[in-house]
Amino acid sequence: MKIISKFQDYYDIGIAYGVDEKLRFERVTMDASTKVDELRSVTKIVYKKQSQYYRILCHFNVMLFCGKAYPLVYIKVESISKVNKKFTYKLIDENYCYSEGEVDTYVSGYYKPLSEIKDEYERMGYCNWDNNDFKRYVQKHFTQDFKKTLTLFMLYKKPYFYIESKYWKNEKDVECIGTDTTLLPQLKAYKFTKAVPPMQAFQEISMYLGKLDLAEDNTVTIEDKYLAQAKGFDCYSFKKMPRKKKVKSC
Repeated sequence: MKIISKFQDYYDIGIAYGVDEKLRFERVTMDASTKVDELRSVTKIVYKKQSQYYRILCHFNVMLFCGKAYPLVYIKVESISKVNKKFTYKLIDENYCYSEGEVDTYVSGYYKPLSEIKDEYERMGYCNWDNNDFKRYVQKHFTQDFKKTLTLFMLYKKPYFYIESKYWKNEKDVECIGTDTTLLPQLKAYKFTKAVPPMQAFQEISMYLGKLDLAEDNTVTIEDKYLAQAKGFDCYSFKKMPRKKKVKSC
């Protein structure tokens, strides 16, 4: 596989073992407009520690890679300050977690285990936590099948893309949530090596692109006259009949 790209990624190491010039991968990152309703809502946990307030934002995302879904949780830890009656947030740390256990370990390091996070005050009330059980809420994200989302492979015809849950405040200071889709992002930025090792990723992308090329090569092209005959038309369709007795051959 020959990679044509303006940036490097963690699986590019596979090129060292040989390049197939016939298989070309144009790696261009772009945004897509598709919205996804299978993702869990972004949620936040606000807590106080040594007279300082903090919040943990959990974005429930999914990486679609070579026909498979890899759910993950993007976590941001921020300190909260109030200046001139407005809250400001400073990023302390962030992480991409590809399992429930990893989420539990990371959140516990700043606050407490997932099973103990059940208080209404902590969740701030704007997403459904399955009867205040945050641990169960996280479990469901990692165990769902993403059937509807997987059909997007047929639409995009790309080996991988990233779908993330978004959280923001609009001009009226109202909290909003939604989703964004990014085609062919830089995977190392999302620590995807945790889910798929470099050489495995290179091989899977190569095989996936090979199948796409084979599917395109096997597309049968039919001449217009045969296509018309198959639909019941002949050489006289939409034309006047000839005046002479001589029969025109199709």
